[in-house]
Amino acid sequence: MSTSNLSTSKKVGIGFYGLLAGISTVVVFTAASFFLGVAASYFLRYTRWDPAGELSAWFGLAWAWYAFWPQRLQLSANAWPTTSSIANSLLA
Repeated sequence: MSTSNLSTSKKVGIGFYGLLAGISTVVVFTAASFFLGVAASYFLRYTRWDPAGELSAWFGLAWAWYAFWPQRLQLSANAWPTTSSIANSLLA
């Protein structure tokens, strides 16, 4: 669909939708990684198979931290084409 026949408010709305979709993806995947890390920590403690010792308490934060950065790249990959095409059509 061409963006040349859309109103300015619709173009801005599409741009914000792209940003919102990308940001929500980052938040959801980071939160899911955190809870998976916490679940792994509890599982390792419960089964008494804890090779990390006391460090397994930090699994949730570590998994969320390492999942955050690739998701930021994914946010850029998703949001950039949407916002740049909208910006180009607004400037044209």
